[in-house]
Amino acid sequence: MLFVQKFTDAIRSAIPEVIKKPLRLSKSAGEWLLAAPKWIDRSCARPALRVLSLKARFLLAYLANGCKSKSVLTFPHKPEPDAVLYKLCHVLGYRITDDVERKADLIINWEDCTFRLPNAVLEDLNRRQPVLNLRSRDISKRKVEEVHHAVFGYSLAVNPREFTGRCVKKSNDNATHDGRIIQCPIDAVYEDAVYQKVVNNSRDGQFVEDIRVPVFGETIPFCYRVVRPVGRRFGFGVDNTSAEICEVSDLLSANEVGMLLQLCHELGLDYGELDVLRDVDDRKAYVVDVNNTPFGPPKILDSRSAALALKRLSEAFEASFASTS
Repeated sequence: MLFVQKFTDAIRSAIPEVIKKPLRLSKSAGEWLLAAPKWIDRSCARPALRVLSLKARFLLAYLANGCKSKSVLTFPHKPEPDAVLYKLCHVLGYRITDDVERKADLIINWEDCTFRLPNAVLEDLNRRQPVLNLRSRDISKRKVEEVHHAVFGYSLAVNPREFTGRCVKKSNDNATHDGRIIQCPIDAVYEDAVYQKVVNNSRDGQFVEDIRVPVFGETIPFCYRVVRPVGRRFGFGVDNTSAEICEVSDLLSANEVGMLLQLCHELGLDYGELDVLRDVDDRKAYVVDVNNTPFGPPKILDSRSAALALKRLSEAFEASFASTS
């Protein structure tokens, strides 16, 4: 028995900590789930199970890479588990750190807010190696409108005091999903709001269709087509009725792709996602949101499509940014 114990201890000491940690996490979480009373709503455990699944993906990728792992520095914050970046890194077997003292193969400016202040730490790091999204400091609706008009030659903005008809009023901040349709002209105009044309992106009058566009440098690997009820056109997540992966050419022209990439360049967006609406009346594409810390893939996707999306996103991420590491 002493020999067996020594042999077991030797094996344990030889296993890298990067493998031990997810295994311990999986064991403890699994034991908790098994011991949880039946009256607990198991839906609260789903986020933990998703994280465990990603930890397992990381372990497989780590082993497939010969127990070697690249390091991605995200600063000033780490991405949340629902962030696409978090999932990509686990699929690829990349470690995520916010420790600026550690050598990193890739550095990303990661701060989930509309306006970012210049960061001296990131500026210093950028002198030694490129920092993705370093220039992405303003993704407000007003800034997106300004750049959109410069690149596309048209925008959504209307003057609510002079415009006659329906328009959309929504927060200037990113990802608030507080849009509502109002009748113009109006007298009281709020500085923290933007007023935009109502895009007719309806399907059969019952649903609206959004196009979500992932961007990796100069690459758009595919698009999501997202459909939701017209009454919830400004909704988010669970309001979606369906989502599917589409090839870029199915939803966007080559000229539109070029303008979208130009818009990203002007906004300093190296990595992120765009929300695009196609107006069925004028057939124009309108960028309504820019996100430099995207979550996804859409939860409404079936498991096979979600796995395919992560595979293609991971491939695009590695192909686009491996040369910077």
